Amino acid sequence: MIDIVIALAALATLAVVGWLAKVRTRQMQKRVVHRQEFFAAAYHLIDDPRTPAEIIGLIREFSAVLDSRRLLWRFLFDLVSGRLRSLFIDPPTAAQRVFDQLQAMPRPLQDVFATAAVNFALAMTYNNVLIGTLIRRVIFVAVTRSSRSGHTGDGTTALVTDVLYHAPRGQFA
Repeated sequence: MIDIVIALAALATLAVVGWLAKVRTRQMQKRVVHRQEFFAAAYHLIDDPRTPAEIIGLIREFSAVLDSRRLLWRFLFDLVSGRLRSLFIDPPTAAQRVFDQLQAMPRPLQDVFATAAVNFALAMTYNNVLIGTLIRRVIFVAVTRSSRSGHTGDGTTALVTDVLYHAPRGQFA
């Protein structure tokens, strides 16, 4: 009798491990897609002479930390502790300067930057199975609620919805 229980437990463990491997494989495939979209948009920004140097520096920083697993933990800690909110309260912070430069850029370049930023964030979430899944769920809920409420905003919701729910367009490749 105990042999049957052990055999069933081993079989169940193998089934769970197999399922987790499939889930992780799908996640890594999605990560590759978002990385490609990020780099396509990033190259477009870097090649355009109208892109401010500080924005190019930010894109380079994004690319340097794109594979970081610790950054998601740091982000979650800063979010829970309220530190992220403080970045935008006391101008002129670096975040405010970047925001001001983004607003001064031509609208098409703003859209390219938004595409790069969204794909960077989504690619980052696939670096950590646990925290990444949690953050993606929060993004999905926020986008779904915003879409259901009829919020049109400034196009950010539409961009995030497009990146999350549709196949990559390869528009910058």
